[in-house]
Amino acid sequence: MIFASIKKEAMKSQGYKLLILLIMVAVSACSSDDDATDDSIRITDVVSVDTPESVRLGNEVTIEVKFRVYNGCGQFHRFLETGRDQDRVIKVEAQYVGEICTTDVPIRTVPYSFIPTTTGIYKLSFLSLDNEYIVVRILVN
Repeated sequence: MIFASIKKEAMKSQGYKLLILLIMVAVSACSSDDDATDDSIRITDVVSVDTPESVRLGNEVTIEVKFRVYNGCGQFHRFLETGRDQDRVIKVEAQYVGEICTTDVPIRTVPYSFIPTTTGIYKLSFLSLDNEYIVVRILVN
């Protein structure tokens, strides 16, 4: 009788351990690592830009920027700019929001605008594939 009681307690203890293990597995399976679908933000590559050749000082310049995202949840987040007024490096950040995303690799389009403050040639370098740049020059007169 004592042996049956001990065996029953051991089985009960193993049952609790198994239940705790199953709960831990279920909780960890739901956690998000660093998938590109969990509100992540990444710098992406520009594939083309459409710019005017020249503009007048003080007028807004609008450039059509096409960039690649790596699934259907990817959208434009913001531009990152470095450099001085007439010589700028521009990167595109894409944000991936959602949990069920298509596996295509779409090209998105967004306008990049600025108002030139001085005359001269503006050099804009847009980050593209493999740390290469698409460089455009715009004459401001």
